[in-house]
Amino acid sequence: MAVTEIHMKIHQSLVTILFFLVALPSSVVAQDQVDQPISPKTLEAYTEGLLSGADIRYGLFGRRPPEWIEKATGDEMLRRATSGELPDDDAFSHVGFVYGAYVDNCRRYYMAFRITGDERFLEQLRQYARLMDWIQTNRPWLVLPKDRRAEKPKDWVATVPHAPAAASNFIGYALSARLTLQLARTDRTLVTPEQQTEARIFLEKVVRYLDSKVTGNGAIDRKSGLPTVAAEIVDKVPYNQSTMYYAVLGVTAAGLEDLQNIEGHDNHGKTIDLYTRIVRAGVTKFVEHSDVTKIQGRPYVFQSYTPDDVGMTVRDPKTRERVPLRVEGHPVFRYPEGAGHSGGEAINLLLLWETDSRFGVTESLLTGIANTYVDYVLRGRVALKDGTTGPPATILSPWTVQGRPDMKWKRMGRAYPLYASFLPFNEELAEASRQLNGRSRKEMDSPDGTHYILFAHYLQAKRSRQALLHLPLTN
Repeated sequence: MAVTEIHMKIHQSLVTILFFLVALPSSVVAQDQVDQPISPKTLEAYTEGLLSGADIRYGLFGRRPPEWIEKATGDEMLRRATSGELPDDDAFSHVGFVYGAYVDNCRRYYMAFRITGDERFLEQLRQYARLMDWIQTNRPWLVLPKDRRAEKPKDWVATVPHAPAAASNFIGYALSARLTLQLARTDRTLVTPEQQTEARIFLEKVVRYLDSKVTGNGAIDRKSGLPTVAAEIVDKVPYNQSTMYYAVLGVTAAGLEDLQNIEGHDNHGKTIDLYTRIVRAGVTKFVEHSDVTKIQGRPYVFQSYTPDDVGMTVRDPKTRERVPLRVEGHPVFRYPEGAGHSGGEAINLLLLWETDSRFGVTESLLTGIANTYVDYVLRGRVALKDGTTGPPATILSPWTVQGRPDMKWKRMGRAYPLYASFLPFNEELAEASRQLNGRSRKEMDSPDGTHYILFAHYLQAKRSRQALLHLPLTN
């Protein structure tokens, strides 16, 4: 089938989603109301801005000050790579592939396709996956920390995932394959044989590259029943890193299931089961270690930076031993999570929820995360390092504040637009972000903020009006 025919079929499937996204004036207030339509003008501007490259760029943080590649579409980035126009090695930082522009742009195109159903966004996502293919073939050391780039490992496949969070190097493979195969399950004519084959190859590459961080040497942890390397990630790796690992495993598991359904076999059953168990164990650890609670009937989630944070301790007057400090039965974390890191955790947990319910991320958990960000960060009032009282740049429960009365906390500098994706779980989130300060208002009303708000509209449709989704749910 010709590409133009595929485009026509997909655009025909957009009728239902556009019914949801058309009607109200293009105002900020209307845009925030995720149970209401968005004007066609807003949607058109969003689509044009992202497809033209005006609203997407690639940050290079290997040097200071950082450099930027403007109009960093998938087409442009792959063109630069194949024509020898990418910057030199020193311009690239491994952090950009793990936490920065690479993973952000892959996720942006994924969300754009979910929002619009426009196959051109999926093709740009595939181009980013092909860019990683080119890097792994031609300059694989770019994804390593600079102090390790002089190494010449015998096995790049095992070396490239240098840390659990480095699973994000392969997020383009996983996300593009998932969308391609979900399309194929919906209507085989929407995907060419070549695209389906490429999706299968992408998933196989994720499995192959991540093996050293999934099965390791094959040893099994007795307590969890997971491979020891995975069990250690669950128990010890900071959440902002481990949730990236879980997101890639979860999306890959869903994609492999789509592939099995299409090809009529269960060859990947063991891998799907293993990935699912690892992700569920990680989510369970996050929930059990965090202070997941209710205040006046409203859910909240206060988390630490790392699962091995045992919290503040005090000396037991009877035994003279150090014991965990509890205030009204609640933990007092030694390393409460920063608001910036929490955004990475939040968006990956949201992606797992959006992918499939099997991974254990619940709407209640997401509501608690959203409420905590609004009430205890954006509108929080604690003693700050500058001598004033105001919103902290840290996730602080009232019990942690009470248990550490001498602490002075860093002020929250700006709101993070990605949290606008959580509007279905807290309708005040976008406006509370704008109210923090002028910079936050500007960012929330920028194309970046609009992107996450539009994704929130898609998530709200997924929650309560699935008949409006252009791509029916298959899992």
